[in-house]
Amino acid sequence: MNYNGKKLQKKLESELRKVAFSTSQKTELVDFLIENRKKESLIQKVVHALLEFWNGTCEVPLYLGVIGLLFLVIGVRNTLDIFLVDNSAALLLLEQGIETIERMDLL
Repeated sequence: MNYNGKKLQKKLESELRKVAFSTSQKTELVDFLIENRKKESLIQKVVHALLEFWNGTCEVPLYLGVIGLLFLVIGVRNTLDIFLVDNSAALLLLEQGIETIERMDLL
């Protein structure tokens, strides 16, 4: 950290020492935060919990994680068509297999 950074940090620390809350202000603040948390909808609570978890455990920004997940979903979705089999094609393959086995007198 350079000289200006240290100077700013010291100034910030000195300003923060001046900030103090009385016990009643702290209680009011806690009650206010709890009340607002109760008013959140379920979606807001889920998003808040997700952001809290992500920011507390990952160093990757959330939007990059979402973009990565979308790419993964799109990639899997595009390859999913490979595994889908048309019913008529499957029936034709089964009939051809049965005819081949019958011609070879295996049944």
